[in-house]
Amino acid sequence: MAFTNRPPGTNWSHDPEYKRNRKTRRAQAQDANEPCVRCGGAIDYAAKEGPAMWHCGHITDRARGGGHDLANMQSECGQCSVTSGARLGAERRWAGNRKTIQRPATASRW
Repeated sequence: MAFTNRPPGTNWSHDPEYKRNRKTRRAQAQDANEPCVRCGGAIDYAAKEGPAMWHCGHITDRARGGGHDLANMQSECGQCSVTSGARLGAERRWAGNRKTIQRPATASRW
């Protein structure tokens, strides 16, 4: 499923396709005891919170056109998942605030 804009107040984590594929991806990763794909650290699959808990990340972010299909999901530790989401948000905020600085054709000398 490609990225779609949803009405305000809806959460994509309630999407049936996401929930189904997330459950499948977790079972695959837990059986293989996969490490975090971003940092290579161990993931605690039994943890309910904390930096080592399992997160289902998107290889191609939804904001960049990625979907919820299994081929686009990966195992991440909580710390890497939160960091990557914060980085994307910062990139999107800064993209709209960039100003082009006009430089003179020649440099003035003192």
